[in-house]
Amino acid sequence: MFKRITQNDEVVKAIFDHIRNLGIAGLTFTAGLWVWDHPSTGWFHWLGRISSSALMLLGVILFAIVVLNGRYKLEQAKTSRFWEFIAVMLHAFTAVYLFAMGAIQASSK
Repeated sequence: MFKRITQNDEVVKAIFDHIRNLGIAGLTFTAGLWVWDHPSTGWFHWLGRISSSALMLLGVILFAIVVLNGRYKLEQAKTSRFWEFIAVMLHAFTAVYLFAMGAIQASSK
């Protein structure tokens, strides 16, 4: 299985594209958290809150799109249930970690 994956350029590209997209979704959410934790003063305070909320929501939406796209690609590749389970667990752990870190940061203020 590993040899078959590593010898197919399209599969390797798809894997790295998927990981890159997960990173972009996570960074978008994290940027929203950073803006939330570093508020401006005066009128810009509310603008910062609105933009940080929008960034966090966008990060969640992007993460959902990436996960659903990954599941679709796994179904199209006709992979075994074992690999589908591994992919779902990795996505779930990533999501739990990302949102738990956000909750911890938000509650520490």
